[in-house]
Amino acid sequence: EQGILCALDARGTLVVAVSLDYAIWSERLAERAAEFASLAKPEGPIKSVMLVVDGRLSERAARELLQRGITSSAFTLGSWQ
Repeated sequence: EQGILCALDARGTLVVAVSLDYAIWSERLAERAAEFASLAKPEGPIKSVMLVVDGRLSERAARELLQRGITSSAFTLGSWQ
């Protein structure tokens, strides 16, 4: 959707991959988080959302995403962190 790389895993987690250096909590991130969080529904094919980044999230950004039901993980080539 809208040029965002994502995939649905076997458990119903929508995995959203984003390339960034460092993300802070902002109005734009809040809007996008709300859009993705609204896709997760217990009765639908998307049960949860996970944001995978190749950079870092600020502590606040990670906390705000988690409060909206979006987990996050940092990924570098060759390893999950």
